[in-house]
Amino acid sequence: MIIYNITYNIDPEIEQEWLDWMRQVYSEKIRSTELVSSLRILRLLTEIDNGGITYSFQMEFEKTDFLARFEEMYQQAFEGDHHSRFEGKYVSFRSLLKEV
Repeated sequence: MIIYNITYNIDPEIEQEWLDWMRQVYSEKIRSTELVSSLRILRLLTEIDNGGITYSFQMEFEKTDFLARFEEMYQQAFEGDHHSRFEGKYVSFRSLLKEV
C-alpha cells in the first residue's frame, strides 16, 4: 500500500470552510478518479504554535502505477483548484509513505 500524504497548515480563520470544502469537493473529485483505494483527513494533535492548524490528507493507492496515473492525469488540476480557492491561507508539503 502506498500512502500519498499532503500536510496542510491552515489559517484558523478559514479552517471550517477549508475542512468542509476538502470533505465535500476535493475528496469527491479524488474518489471519482477510481485510482485511490481510500482517503482520510487527520488533524495533528501535537500542534506547534505556528499560527495555523495542521491537517494530514492521506490517499492510499494499491499500486505505484495507480499513483503514477493519478499524478500524471489529475494532481496538477486538483492542486490548482485548491490553490486558487485558498491562496495565501495555507502552506503544504507532500510525502510518500509505504505501509510495511
